[in-house]
Amino acid sequence: MSVVSRLTWQKGIDLLKPVIPGIVDRGGKLVVYGQGALPSSTR
Repeated sequence: MSVVSRLTWQKGIDLLKPVIPGIVDRGGKLVVYGQGALPSSTR
């Protein structure tokens, strides 16, 4: 799976973070490429 996007909550990127472990546990690979400011809570 790949994601090329502006990495902001408006694009739904925050919905991806909680499901990444499930993707990897099932043998999936993930590539995320983009730009965006991190929320202050994750810095």
